[in-house]
Amino acid sequence: MKMDKKIIIFVIVIVIAAGGYLMWKASASTPTNETLGGANTGENQAATGGEQLPLKEVTVTATEFAFSPNEISVKRGQTVRLTVVNNGNYPHDLSIEKLGIKTKRLSRGQTEIMQFTVPAEPGDYPLTAICSVPGHKESGMVFNFKAE
Repeated sequence: MKMDKKIIIFVIVIVIAAGGYLMWKASASTPTNETLGGANTGENQAATGGEQLPLKEVTVTATEFAFSPNEISVKRGQTVRLTVVNNGNYPHDLSIEKLGIKTKRLSRGQTEIMQFTVPAEPGDYPLTAICSVPGHKESGMVFNFKAE
């Protein structure tokens, strides 16, 4: 009887420890693009002049083998929120290699939001995003940010 209690307590401790580990691993491996690179206030200041820049919100649609639109105008220091939607038949993502951010690989119909601040320093351009699925960039899946 005494041995049964020890086994039950041991099993409960193992289950709690495993559950805690899984919760920690899930939260550690799920990065959010929502807060990368800048404030989430909807406005931010430009590096020059101190003017307030509005949040730039754009929906980017991925298909075979293109982004629509494939270019947007942005201001240096501006916060940009991209809603990336995959309307294609193949998986796609959107990767801004220079900033080190990307969406997960999206299946047809999936959407992900990424938010970042356009670098304010001169010399950070061109700022380009690509689909990092092998062969997709070469097939034309390139998205450009035109800095003003």
